[in-house]
Amino acid sequence: MPTSNNPPFPAALRLFSGAVIIVLIVGAGLFFALVKPRWPWAVTPFNARFLGGFYTAEMVVMAALVVWNRWSPGRLVLVMAFIFTVIVSVVSFINLGYFDFRRKAPWLWFLVYLASVAVSGLFLWRARARPSAKGVTLNPAWRGYMPVESAILGLYGVGLLLFPLTFGSIWPWPIDAFHAQVYSAIFLAGAGGIYLVWRSAPREELLVLGLAQFLIGLLAILGIASPTLRCTGSTGRRPGHCAGSPFSAGSASAASSNSTPPPGILARNRHHRLQRRLDFQVTSGASCRVDCHRRKTP
Repeated sequence: MPTSNNPPFPAALRLFSGAVIIVLIVGAGLFFALVKPRWPWAVTPFNARFLGGFYTAEMVVMAALVVWNRWSPGRLVLVMAFIFTVIVSVVSFINLGYFDFRRKAPWLWFLVYLASVAVSGLFLWRARARPSAKGVTLNPAWRGYMPVESAILGLYGVGLLLFPLTFGSIWPWPIDAFHAQVYSAIFLAGAGGIYLVWRSAPREELLVLGLAQFLIGLLAILGIASPTLRCTGSTGRRPGHCAGSPFSAGSASAASSNSTPPPGILARNRHHRLQRRLDFQVTSGASCRVDCHRRKTP
């Protein structure tokens, strides 16, 4: 493409992209459970593989920005990164109980995400008046398909964000509200990227978007179908209950961890249960005394 139509970004963005890739390499290690013990919150095998697969795909996308440090595909990459990091940052602040701030990992998590929000937002703001690079003409089939896909992803993403338990119930494996809201960022970022390319389709952006969708889908399937996912025996289910099917393994494993709230929430639940038990005992005792008094009265 001519430079005038697709101008380069400053070299600083390429440096930032390289730093983001280093961070994403760590996140990609979740797919093989390499960094699972050091993750900012507890994740089950399926959640770890799904997140690891997504970070792997995001790493490839950021590598494309390093190779083509230009408005296209930079526009697509920055818009999707901004949507994703803003939503995940907000969801993380809403669910602070999932993070143990006595460890370094949660502080690094917020630092990385807030820095990404600031940098991607800054470059997008500076280029807000710049028109998109010259695109190719999509055939009618793609022109009709892309807005439909964008709408489906967007609606499901909004549902996971606002009604996580309802929309998370149709997820392939059990997830709690926090993970449902985190995953909403993936769908909403994808919806925004597809809509952006549908409006104007530069070749680089079509390539990057297609590659990202292919990798996310492929790695998600590999994560679900992996025969290494087995119940650990700490799920409270019968031994060998989920050893046959990866879906069963994920359900039992996820049910044991994802359904277990953080310690702070558990403590509040125990307090409420104890309070209800005391109220019941007081009420029952008072009723018994009144009843006994009536029986003794001639």
